[in-house]
Amino acid sequence: MQELPGEWVYFRPDARLTGLLLGAIVALAKLEFRDVSLLNSIGKAAAVAILLLIVASRIYTPMSLLITQPVVEVSAAALIVAASDSRSEIHRLLSHPILVRIGVLSYSLYLWHYPIANVMRESYDWPSALFVTAVLSMALATLTHNLVEIPMRAFRLRQRVVAT
Repeated sequence: MQELPGEWVYFRPDARLTGLLLGAIVALAKLEFRDVSLLNSIGKAAAVAILLLIVASRIYTPMSLLITQPVVEVSAAALIVAASDSRSEIHRLLSHPILVRIGVLSYSLYLWHYPIANVMRESYDWPSALFVTAVLSMALATLTHNLVEIPMRAFRLRQRVVAT
């Protein structure tokens, strides 16, 4: 069997199917916890796992596809479960105004991070590339959000008002 390039396997839909299925299960399960301390422990463990993997792993490697990606998927699902209960510490943490702002900018961040990361990882070590990508992506996402997204939403809203 021929070995496939990591980049090709990384972007294949079937390579991402486990995360999609896990997300669907979490959405449909509607888990409820009576013990908030258990929920907090799950959320903290998930957050620590994701942060450690962000800093310590590289993408497009066999390890990232076989180990890191499934661990991140399971941790993200656990984090979502913990954050969905308003009693949890993770819910309160993720409700912080700075993190809410990042959520508002998330689509712009998503669009900007990949081309920046692609260029940065060719020239810098992983921690430096991560830092520069985060800073540049945030700056460009803020500009894009303020100069493109908000004006376009306002324009679309005005068009709807005029049409009615």
